[in-house]
Amino acid sequence: MTFWLAPLQPSLEPYESIGSLHAVRYAWLSNYISESNSIPIISQNHGQSILAFVTGIVGGRAPFLYLWLWLISSIVFLAFFAYGVFREYGFPARSAYLATFLFMLGGTSLSLTHVLVIDSGSPFALNGYTDSILGVMSVLFFVIIYKQGRRKDVTLGASVVSFAVSTIVLTANFSYAPQNIILLFPFIGFILYYSLKRGFNGAYMLPVFLGAFITSFVFAIPQGGMLTPRFLIDSVAYPGLMGSPVGKGLGVSVYPGIPFHHGFSGSWINGHSSTLSSAREYYKILGIRSIPHLAWLAETIFFTSLRNLFFPLVGLFSLYFAGKGLVLSLSSSSVLPTSKTVAIFGGISLAIGVFLSSFIALSGYKWELTRFLIPGISLGMIGVSWTSVSFVRSNRIGYRICGLLIAIVLTLGSTLSALTCASYNAYRLASPGKYNSPISTFLGAGPEVGRLK
Repeated sequence: MTFWLAPLQPSLEPYESIGSLHAVRYAWLSNYISESNSIPIISQNHGQSILAFVTGIVGGRAPFLYLWLWLISSIVFLAFFAYGVFREYGFPARSAYLATFLFMLGGTSLSLTHVLVIDSGSPFALNGYTDSILGVMSVLFFVIIYKQGRRKDVTLGASVVSFAVSTIVLTANFSYAPQNIILLFPFIGFILYYSLKRGFNGAYMLPVFLGAFITSFVFAIPQGGMLTPRFLIDSVAYPGLMGSPVGKGLGVSVYPGIPFHHGFSGSWINGHSSTLSSAREYYKILGIRSIPHLAWLAETIFFTSLRNLFFPLVGLFSLYFAGKGLVLSLSSSSVLPTSKTVAIFGGISLAIGVFLSSFIALSGYKWELTRFLIPGISLGMIGVSWTSVSFVRSNRIGYRICGLLIAIVLTLGSTLSALTCASYNAYRLASPGKYNSPISTFLGAGPEVGRLK
């Protein structure tokens, strides 16, 4: 708990973390729902605030506590979900535990330090938003639904159930994980490809999923979220709430490179902005003569971005070629598709995410666009965890050493960062004379909403 429970500043700032990442603004929104007796239409993810409000109906107002409980619960259930995936692919229990550990605590970057590539926190076990964790589980859910659609024995009743469940999940994704909406494009592409080229009997699933998307779109867009147009947004003023990037005045600017931070929790350094600052300085001083320097910096941005997504890329590559020896077993009755299908699905999703987060800023938002990497990263990290454990289980000593090295590089930086941050916060919490204790605030009623109009 102390990982997100740092001693308080003199006042509650919107981006302060009290039990979860940037908890103050989400706690304020939960209290706003409670006092106004309505859910406002705003242009940011707010599923976790709604969950905190609903929990408060039963247990009384304590939004920071409820945000933390939902975060921990979602992380635990994501671990259960991942464990089930590895077991379904044939790993014995102990190997599945290890693969789940690597998936939850594995970093994406080829580095022995902790590198953040997702704005809500990475790896998944250190993510600070319930919304993002639920989004990861939705990614795995769509993979399962895709396999169900390809079954030859799918009945009309099963199609109706798929439509209903897909509509519910997609509708929720508009509120807490709009980045997953991009999954629909490779998702439908797969169905269309196999329908036209392979002639499988699940062709009728295409209108099922298109219908689910249209239904969820019509229902969810007016309810709020990052994809809701500005003319539908309520006037809710609070520092830290995002403005809508959709609608009149949409500002798209060129902003090359995937943003990232490095260091450890509580002491992050923006590793991306310094490179761009250098590029601006070169051009300002040298003008046209700065082209060679700018080319070098462009190469630096490219290779750094490649390094920061190294392990998801390795994982997707391994999944694609897993039929050559990495797969243990996958029965014909399994709810999961083949590893090659997962790799293609993840590769297309990652390519879309890289495109959206690498080249542009949207209405001033750049760091937030890294959430579009989550679908591809999720499937890629399944692949690299799978690969590491498969190597460790190999009879060849070289493969075993390689698997152990992958596991160490995956988890060393994030594990040390988590332990350091949690221990440091615990020490400061144990020194009430020197630091402001957040415990009473953590268990309290949260930030005041103020007078409602």
